[in-house]
Amino acid sequence: MHSLLAHCSQSRPCICKSLLASVPTGTDQLTIPADDDYYLYLAQKIFPIADAKSVQGTPVTDGNIPMVCSSLSSSGKYFAACTNKTLTLWDVSSCTRVASYDLARAASSVAFSSSEDMIVIADKSGDAYLFRVGDVPSKLEPSPPELLLGHVSMLLKILISHDDKYVLTCDRDEKIRVSRFPNAYNIETYCLGHEDSVTCLNFPKSSPCMLISGSSDGTLRLWNFTTGELLHTQDCSLNENTLIVDLVSFQVNSTSFVVCVIMNKYSYLRVFSIDVSDSLKCNFQEDVSIPCSSPRALLANLDELFVLSYDSPHFIIALKFVNNTFTLCAELNEKLKDVARQFNDDFLSITAQQPDDKLLSHLNKRKIDDTQDYYKRKNERLLANSK
Repeated sequence: MHSLLAHCSQSRPCICKSLLASVPTGTDQLTIPADDDYYLYLAQKIFPIADAKSVQGTPVTDGNIPMVCSSLSSSGKYFAACTNKTLTLWDVSSCTRVASYDLARAASSVAFSSSEDMIVIADKSGDAYLFRVGDVPSKLEPSPPELLLGHVSMLLKILISHDDKYVLTCDRDEKIRVSRFPNAYNIETYCLGHEDSVTCLNFPKSSPCMLISGSSDGTLRLWNFTTGELLHTQDCSLNENTLIVDLVSFQVNSTSFVVCVIMNKYSYLRVFSIDVSDSLKCNFQEDVSIPCSSPRALLANLDELFVLSYDSPHFIIALKFVNNTFTLCAELNEKLKDVARQFNDDFLSITAQQPDDKLLSHLNKRKIDDTQDYYKRKNERLLANSK
């Protein structure tokens, strides 16, 4: 069962991020069982099908449709989630489905504009689409999607800058493209330097022109994304198979922030401090032990950090950012474990269908050394010519 971790901020519940992989099928409602100030949002029976084996080419298993990516609008008004070939938009306050859109290809990332009237979708064929949702509640049929831009490689992440002037996309071919938004045929610049797939992007709040990227090459890089200038490279690699899975940033003050990084098959949260007061300085701060071996996503919410993993029973791990350091929240983690136990069988069923050793391996490029074969054939030709 697909679950969404949510935290109650003042009077408005704010959905944080999707966990794991699938949603049951049926009606248009989201049910919200409350647990103190924390909620588990369950996407109950969202797609109105009964016994179908697939929807838009997406296989249905045990009544569940895989959900591959999701996003919450900046104010918490809308929540968008994608199956392979369907985008569904919900109104959070009423917990009702607002609209559904068919996608041309399997989605890989989704993001809202700051104005909340547009959604961008990146797909695995390398294309990105724009959905205008500002007038959806007043329409019976949503507007058709517009082709925004295209890459020649699979897109892994898409973001819109805080001022809604730029759309940033990264792909499996080491590139980060910065395009004008919404007229993305105007390419502002490229951020080039990674040596493998760019897996994650983040904007630090304290530096509006700065971009943080993580990659399968094991490096964390800081850019001025308006010019494409590489500001700093931080090597996070532990071995040749190191892969940065996700990263988030926490603002410390107006001139400094910390970056939290999770890595494939590494049971620690790596924390780096960034200071931009004078010249940019990046220093390793600490490794925080987390009770999981397969961290899969990070979510920052005010002074809290949530780690989503594939390890039972620690599917959701909460940490607190206090005095410039991260500590595990014992009381909250017990509550989250109790919630996760209710859906333990569903989580285990999902993770069994996605083995950990194969989940991210497709992101790494295959390194083939054919020089030995070349020299062997060359020697054979030389020997043949000498006879």
